[in-house]
Amino acid sequence: MLTDVAFISSKRAVAVGYGGTILQTDDGGATWISLNSLITTDLFSVFFSDETHGWAAGDSGVVLTTGDGGKIWLPVNVRTSPRLVTVYFADEVTGWAAGSDGLLVRSDDGGLSWRRLTEGGREDLAHIFFLDNSRGWAVGSRGKILFTSSGGRNWTVRPCGTTARLNSIIFVDEKEGWVVGDKGTVLHSANGGVTWEPIKIDATEELLGVDFATRERGWIVGARGTILHTEDAGQTWRFQTGNTFSWLEDVHFTDEKHGVAIGSSGTILRTEDGGQKWQRVDRNLKEWLYALTFADALRGYAVGEKGVILRTDDGGSTWKDLESDVASNLFAVAVAGRDDVVITGDQGRILRSKDAGVTWEVQPTITSSPLFSVAYRGGMNFWVAGRGGAILKRNEPIATVRISASKLPPMLRGGPPKLRPAAGQNAITDDGDIPRASPPNKKSARP
Repeated sequence: MLTDVAFISSKRAVAVGYGGTILQTDDGGATWISLNSLITTDLFSVFFSDETHGWAAGDSGVVLTTGDGGKIWLPVNVRTSPRLVTVYFADEVTGWAAGSDGLLVRSDDGGLSWRRLTEGGREDLAHIFFLDNSRGWAVGSRGKILFTSSGGRNWTVRPCGTTARLNSIIFVDEKEGWVVGDKGTVLHSANGGVTWEPIKIDATEELLGVDFATRERGWIVGARGTILHTEDAGQTWRFQTGNTFSWLEDVHFTDEKHGVAIGSSGTILRTEDGGQKWQRVDRNLKEWLYALTFADALRGYAVGEKGVILRTDDGGSTWKDLESDVASNLFAVAVAGRDDVVITGDQGRILRSKDAGVTWEVQPTITSSPLFSVAYRGGMNFWVAGRGGAILKRNEPIATVRISASKLPPMLRGGPPKLRPAAGQNAITDDGDIPRASPPNKKSARP
């Protein structure tokens, strides 16, 4: 089984896979020859910085390097046995590799030696939210809440008193924040996310999305058509009837009256009276819809399974398909204007459009892991988060990385899951045998 491929030129490419498989083509993929990697370890990622220098990473901390375009591969070990699922080099000497449990390591000598960048948080991250260019939060499995005040350079854990999976976070203003999660979990902060208090509600379902139109009026959506509404700043929550048993993944209100919710089997619900009545928007769509956002009262975007991208120009009454030539699942969408939109999804996919989805650009990323959330503030400033606690920030042409700890998929949804840990997988809490990285001397190469 092949796991990754890197194109060195228009005709030449190298593919890697299980059992140490390395294949090479010089005719654009018409024929392939097998190369001897001298190992039987599964390889998951391959990357070339130019036509001669390449690296492959895989199980048991194995990294292979080549200096002759892939004819000869030499093994390098990362001094531990993590599964390294992706590798990326900015040039011949500076590179990063990321592991399945949130491990991120860096090399400053072409892959001969590696140092770790992560502290040990390994929980998958479901959602990321930024209040401005400096202050942001991320939530995920096992009750993980992370906070940054440095635009993502450093992250700290904020205790919340729950081990439930947390699926979505939003701040109404600088002080008032809300988090929702599995088992009917609702958390509230009144001090800018420093502390979080549980809010008792009558729901026990998975709660997947939350949005507030004002400080007082908010909505929560979740499994089996759950819709909750508050009119008193979250002191009390009551159910609203959506006339659906679909899993509702996300919700967004453009004002106190007009809102849209999306979910499984192509479900799109719309209300014009604050949720007293929800009406289904019929699109004959069967794919699971995962995320939703609006740039203004009329222009909105939704993304989902099998590369589905939808756009509305009338507040959600009608939706049109946008072509992107992407067939993988898309999990998150964010906008910085009516026409400026970023989407993330499976296999580390990051798409950006500057013309409202008429055309799309694939953004560079150093991971092949699913990315479940994106926060976008325009230009090059956006953050993405996903499996294994990955948090990536891009603010210059070569992506820089900041990872600390870990939107998960529905578990029993009748549709494709977003982010469940593999069965029997244990969280790794320490990688003490890998030395801690210090800032390199080369400023241009600093991650």
